[in-house]
Amino acid sequence: MEPLAPVACTACGKAAPPLRCQCKIVYYCNAACQKSTWKEHKRECTVDLGKKLEAKRKELGKDHVSIAAASFALGILHLKQDKIAEAKKCFLEALRIDRKAYGDGPGTVPHMSHLATIAAHEGNFSEAQKYLSQVARVQKEVGGCESAEVADSLNGTAICYRQQGHFEKALSMLGEAHAMFVKVFGADHERVAMCIDNQSAVLTDLGRHEEAMKKAETSLELRKRLLGPEDENVANSALNLGNSYFFLGKLDLARARLEEALAIVKKVHPEKTAQEARILSMLARVLDNEGDLEGSIAVSKKSLKMFKKTLGPDSVEVGKVLDSYAIALMKQGNTDSALKKFEEALANKRNMVGDSHEIVAGTLTNMASCREMQGDLAGAREDIGKAVDIYKRNGAVHDRAVQAMDFQRRINMQYLQAM
Repeated sequence: MEPLAPVACTACGKAAPPLRCQCKIVYYCNAACQKSTWKEHKRECTVDLGKKLEAKRKELGKDHVSIAAASFALGILHLKQDKIAEAKKCFLEALRIDRKAYGDGPGTVPHMSHLATIAAHEGNFSEAQKYLSQVARVQKEVGGCESAEVADSLNGTAICYRQQGHFEKALSMLGEAHAMFVKVFGADHERVAMCIDNQSAVLTDLGRHEEAMKKAETSLELRKRLLGPEDENVANSALNLGNSYFFLGKLDLARARLEEALAIVKKVHPEKTAQEARILSMLARVLDNEGDLEGSIAVSKKSLKMFKKTLGPDSVEVGKVLDSYAIALMKQGNTDSALKKFEEALANKRNMVGDSHEIVAGTLTNMASCREMQGDLAGAREDIGKAVDIYKRNGAVHDRAVQAMDFQRRINMQYLQAM
């Protein structure tokens, strides 16, 4: 894997600049470089905008409608920079003010949509559904049953269902959203590409990798044509396509798409972001399958550090990377360390999504494999039994569920033979 590109000065492009803005997003060689780009950067400097917002609160009072607009804009910037807690505070403030001024009208829809996304990220799915239901009601009242706004709501609800592990529901809802976006905008539109990208991700969850690959290829081509090859949304599609190639065993193609995505993200966001961490976590899996276990562990550690810094130590993404890290350790024969990492991953996932989510079943299956390697057939039998129970409760029939059931039958047979 190529070394990551160094941070560059925002003004002149020189590598390893010594100065960093207080917002921690941009870097400079010196005060002159900072001054030369301040006019552009001040529009997205969260520290400067935060100070201006506080001054406006003191001048106009905390309930003035202009505070809502400024707080919402600041929340968007925080969200783009993976500062989830700060974004949530801003959106809640904007929602409180606009509700007091206007009630639950169209102006509150963006606030509630973003709060739903944050709630789902935090594992609070009931709160996410509450916001999304309110959004859907307002949008249908204003725009009718077929509009871009309703399609956005369907897309958001589908993402929430996906995060809960309800993949078939998510895919069905995304199909509705896609049809509506095409009807409103035509086939060549960014929101259509976004929806296709989300369909690809859910198809991957369902193990339908050929279909996922075709969707991701369509989304990537469409976004490159509409947005240009270096837009960060192109990176999202490239990441999805890389995932599809990986699961189909096309490791060279997977690496190429993931490195393309990484280059775009690092150019658009010189600071460390959750999206960069996602790409690195997938690259770690590619390295693992290529047999470079040391490289995989090193990249997993880098991804883990980024997720903890950007999304927080309790993010479910941390649990997913711990799984990959543990698998590489297990392949090295370091089963004791691997089991500890699996246990960390399991605790993280249970805390974030509960005991019945399929990603919990995935970790339990990995733990069963690790215990089998250690000769602990009773422990392996217990773990794989819990995993299969989760898959059965969810009605899962995809490859992962079938493989877990086959594994359970094999372990049960070995256990009985050993008695």
